[in-house]
Amino acid sequence: MTTSTKTPPPPARSVPRGAPSGAPANLGMANNLDPMRILRVYWMWLAAAGILGILVGIGAYLALSFTMPKFSASAQFAARSQMIDGLAPEEWSNAATKELPYFMESQVYQMTSDLILQKVVNEPNFRQTRFARSFNDEAGLYNAVEALKALREVVNSKVIEDTQYMTLKVTVGMPKDECANICNIIARVYLDHFETTTQADTRDKLRNAENRMAVLREDLDTIDRKTESLLSGAGITAFQQKDSLYQEEIRHLQPQIVVLRDEIAKAQEQLNLYEEMSKNSLVPETIRGEVERMALIQQQDSSIVNEKALLRAHQEKYGDNHREVKRRKSIIRALEQEREALIELQTRELFESTKESLRTTISRYNASLAELMTRLTDAESKLQAITQALNEHENFEQDRAQKTEEIATLTTKIDNLRSVIDGPLRMTQISQAQTPDAKSFPRLVPLVAVSTFLIGGLVGGVIVLREVQEQRIRTPQDVSALPRTRVMGVVPELDMDPARPESFEMASRDCPQGVIAESIRQMRTDILRECRKAGHKTLLLVGGMPGSGTTSLITNLAMNSAATDLKVLVVDANFRRPALHRMLGTADAPGLGDLLAGAAEFDDAVQSTDTANLDVIAAGDPQHRVFERFTTLAMAEFVAKARDRYDLVLFDSPPAVVSGDALAVAAHTDACVLVVRAYSEKRGLVNRLRNQFGDARAQFLGVIVNGVRASAGGYFKRNFKAAHEYQKAGGHGKPAGKRKKNESGG
Repeated sequence: MTTSTKTPPPPARSVPRGAPSGAPANLGMANNLDPMRILRVYWMWLAAAGILGILVGIGAYLALSFTMPKFSASAQFAARSQMIDGLAPEEWSNAATKELPYFMESQVYQMTSDLILQKVVNEPNFRQTRFARSFNDEAGLYNAVEALKALREVVNSKVIEDTQYMTLKVTVGMPKDECANICNIIARVYLDHFETTTQADTRDKLRNAENRMAVLREDLDTIDRKTESLLSGAGITAFQQKDSLYQEEIRHLQPQIVVLRDEIAKAQEQLNLYEEMSKNSLVPETIRGEVERMALIQQQDSSIVNEKALLRAHQEKYGDNHREVKRRKSIIRALEQEREALIELQTRELFESTKESLRTTISRYNASLAELMTRLTDAESKLQAITQALNEHENFEQDRAQKTEEIATLTTKIDNLRSVIDGPLRMTQISQAQTPDAKSFPRLVPLVAVSTFLIGGLVGGVIVLREVQEQRIRTPQDVSALPRTRVMGVVPELDMDPARPESFEMASRDCPQGVIAESIRQMRTDILRECRKAGHKTLLLVGGMPGSGTTSLITNLAMNSAATDLKVLVVDANFRRPALHRMLGTADAPGLGDLLAGAAEFDDAVQSTDTANLDVIAAGDPQHRVFERFTTLAMAEFVAKARDRYDLVLFDSPPAVVSGDALAVAAHTDACVLVVRAYSEKRGLVNRLRNQFGDARAQFLGVIVNGVRASAGGYFKRNFKAAHEYQKAGGHGKPAGKRKKNESGG
């Protein structure tokens, strides 16, 4: 067998295991809902739901029209703003705009309150209506309690938004003029009640306001008398002048007291220090220095200096042992002793006199401090009395101003209340209820809309629930939704190829212009690009479940790759159900099992095929197909030798679910690809297998989705058909002049 002379592709920057280039970093395994695909698949369900909803709505309308029709009549009211208590006329507009909505809401509630409805059910006109007569018993007695309960259910009122109008509405059954009659009775009772209560309430407010006005005027007289008594003939100016004088005196005394207290503290601290030194027979250096500077001590120092001068003269004349020298030394020692005794005596006398001086100073300071404190206390007492009088006067003035302002407010309020009594009511009826000319219930359009919405929503919910619970891989988007998983290729179902190949495994050879062949080319391009980037030559293709079509994909991928002038070797590592030899038309032995058992050499096991540049190694003799040998050194040596001799080595293996052979083979190959069949493997299984192969030695490149159907998305079928027609037209040499302009760039 000749070896390939083709230069191997240069290795690119290594890609970490389990992290294929360009893999989406999705964090969940949620099912992606494609609204367009759902519409294409379930459009008949939704159409049937819409038709059923319309029919149910029409049926409900007809049934309710005969069994329980309802008629409605309404009366309209208008509310007007009124003067607000305590505000000037120029401020009414803004305040009334805020007050009016609250007034209207309260009146809307009042219209349908039990207070009004209780009066209505006892009205003679109401008791003559068919609605009220339905609550007469067999003896003809009227049940007002039950009538009130029923009336609550048929009457309602509301404010017309952003207006000053309100609506009172009554809805009852046949006859249709009954609702207008009842509505007008309620409106009349409400207006009578509003007029009565408003007039009575306004008169009570007016009476209370006038009484309050009299009380306030009496309070003003009392405040004036108290102010006059407080000042006692002296004006407020005299109090304020005295207040300023006392404040000035206090501001003058307080710093003096602070300074004096500081001086006392310093003198006392010095005295305490001297007393402590006296107890320990110590004298301050300052006092001793002062004694040494006295004239008496200075004279003594001069005598000692003179004697020392005579001593030096005699020493120079007679030497140290002369009698006169010794006598002079004795005189000097006596003078020095006398000096020390004199200093000691003067120091004690000066120390005692200094302490006595400090005591005198402290006593004088304390006397001055006591005098200042007396003056300060007197000034503060007088200031407090003046301040209290001024505060009391200020309180009188504030109370007087407050009551004067309240009197002004009450005056305006009294004027407003009198205008309300003399003027028109705030509530007026602008229209009476009229006999309706159409039913208010049922309504055809709302019933049809509601029934269609409910039935359509129910069907839509069932469809969405069905889609959400679907766990099978159906489209490439389902694979892309898995974490760190890339789609390496999409291959349609055999019957979706318009070229109609006879078999899937030979589709690339038999129908090179078919959709399956084109899908294999695209898949081959992506796989070889990833392999070249990482310097890979050996590639394992493994299916998830039996029937995924891995072996057929390998044959198509091998033929397509060989057509690009690559030297390709296909290795059948599926010892359980080998099929490559049958598809490629070779013998089943010798093969891989024989190589691993040492029963055959590499060159003996390699078999040529009808396709140029494509060789195959079958599974081998059944007795030598031992699964455990995938993990031996012989397997590693075989892969290394195949890698050296070929540009691309493709391995087939049993499905990952039924055996662990694929993981064992992945420990020797450079890369691996998982093959799943649409509507077969579930997302959980694919994710688990992706994690398992991500931990293997081989780099996990991604997933190939095989057997994609048109039901997985209508655009698949259109794309496949368009691709086939384009290639078919090009292959038949269709004249360029007959093509459409927008196809000229294809």
